[in-house]
Amino acid sequence: AGVPWFRFAPGRDSANVAAQTDDPQSLLSRYRNLIRLRRHNPALTSGELDMVSLQDGGRTAVAYLRTTETQRILVMHNLAADPATVSWTMPEAVGSYELLFGDRGVGLPAGDAITLPARSTAVWSLER
Repeated sequence: AGVPWFRFAPGRDSANVAAQTDDPQSLLSRYRNLIRLRRHNPALTSGELDMVSLQDGGRTAVAYLRTTETQRILVMHNLAADPATVSWTMPEAVGSYELLFGDRGVGLPAGDAITLPARSTAVWSLER
């Protein structure tokens, strides 16, 4: 009801909580999903942190492993504006990957390699 000190930023009609609440592809939904994932996975809150060495795609991607005694989670980000094929070597063998969070177009790795879409994030639980 008052007069703001500064003008509102452009896009305020679409970039707000009311507009993004029911949109599963919105930035708000993304953050809510990531916060929920962190709350439900102890490795993401208190696990050991180890950077994962990337062979291919290492110039545009970053990956790290969070581990507890009962859980291993691999987090990977493609920071580039183009898709990146990434391969890596894990310190211990991986039996299978379960996708916990992935941007559109992210799936399961083929062995220890994956092509990640541009500017995407993936979070996998690793089974021994």
